[in-house]
Amino acid sequence: MRVSKLIIGLLSIFIACISSFPLYSVESGDIVVHLPTDKKLLSIYISEAIEDQWKFSHSHLKDLESILEFDLAHSGLLESLPRDVNIEKILSKGSFEGSESVGELQKSDAYYIIRLQARKNVLQSKVIHLSSQKATFSNPIILSGDLNRDRKLIHQLSDFIHQQILSYPGIASTRILYTIRVPGPTDNNWLSEVWECDWDGANARQVSQENAYCVTPKYLNAGLGKVPSHYFYVSYRTGQPKIYIGSLKGKDSQRFTTLRGNQLMPIASNARDKVAFISDATGNPDLFLQDFTPEAGPIGKPRQIYATVRGTQASPTFSPNGDQIAFVSNKSGSPRIYIMEVPEGRAHLGKIHTTLISKLNRENTAPSWSPDGKKIAYSAKTNGTRQIWVYDNDTKREMQITSGPGNKENPSWAPNSLHIVFDHNTESGSELFMVNLNQPKAVQLSSGKGEKRFPDWSPRLLSE
Repeated sequence: MRVSKLIIGLLSIFIACISSFPLYSVESGDIVVHLPTDKKLLSIYISEAIEDQWKFSHSHLKDLESILEFDLAHSGLLESLPRDVNIEKILSKGSFEGSESVGELQKSDAYYIIRLQARKNVLQSKVIHLSSQKATFSNPIILSGDLNRDRKLIHQLSDFIHQQILSYPGIASTRILYTIRVPGPTDNNWLSEVWECDWDGANARQVSQENAYCVTPKYLNAGLGKVPSHYFYVSYRTGQPKIYIGSLKGKDSQRFTTLRGNQLMPIASNARDKVAFISDATGNPDLFLQDFTPEAGPIGKPRQIYATVRGTQASPTFSPNGDQIAFVSNKSGSPRIYIMEVPEGRAHLGKIHTTLISKLNRENTAPSWSPDGKKIAYSAKTNGTRQIWVYDNDTKREMQITSGPGNKENPSWAPNSLHIVFDHNTESGSELFMVNLNQPKAVQLSSGKGEKRFPDWSPRLLSE
């Protein structure tokens, strides 16, 4: 009875992770994006690369240019202008190392010109600020000729260019965790493994080897400037959902708690000192907190920090400083999102105060707190379909971000608090999509076999 209650209350009602859809891709044109503001984007122009004894194929260079253009054009702050014959003619008059006819270039709509030079096996960029007539060169990038390897270097170059233009790095070097669900070897049996991909959906690789059903992977923050090496997730390998810590390097995973019953939806604080999760160890799916360090693992016993008599709790998410938790509860009759202060020690559960933030829709799920602390994204049933909404912590307003057919669920913020990744579920499949709050277009990141669910965006990999 306990397993049935948890699965129905959490997985079917809140995040629908065990619904069954055929395995086909969905169309990005179905998603309409509503922007909270009319943001003016900086216009940039990326010129054709200068080839000088280029070691690799011309098509490889074009692929690298396409990756760079995607990174910058979807940054949410920059607008890439189409190729222009007149601009290319002006640039051809000057060498890569020399000066350009800035006066003529200033007649274009671009604020910045980005030039590329491909010499032998080295790629280098030059960022020209047309107003100040200053130019900045990137460090030379030594390429391998393998697109998967070189893609990572182009993402790093994109973040460097973003830094030169906007004074802080981009998010092209970040990655996304998610799961892919496929039919198992027997009828009515499904398998779901954890995968990781680049921010643009490329370089996808399987990171778990469970041969079981896995859900809700979450990165464990490694600290500023460090690459995450571990993640939390839930596996049904023993029949019941239990929490594990997995390695992104493919090593064996470890069980996180020894609680009886079912445990779901783990998430670690940014400071990596505590983990919130849902457990029915006391007979009802409620919110628990476990003190934790990456070195020692769990410290002491987990403590129950929020409970209701007949309600079900789900989907905790920490505020950036770890002082608050947003979570889902149906204590009022339908799933709504609440915020509470993280109690110290074993606080009296009857004295815990919560604040309701999702008031416009009756079914709200999967909150995700933005890294800057200003917003909370979530999925809300709107006119019969789940859409992505954002709650502004300053104005206390709820804003609808998406519309159109198909359920949009499980949003997760990029480290710039501008981009949101989510899964889009229709009768024809489930794929990952990305939107940002400055550009009215949803970008499809995944395709191919299997249902992609539960995306989680990694912390920024470059120091700020």
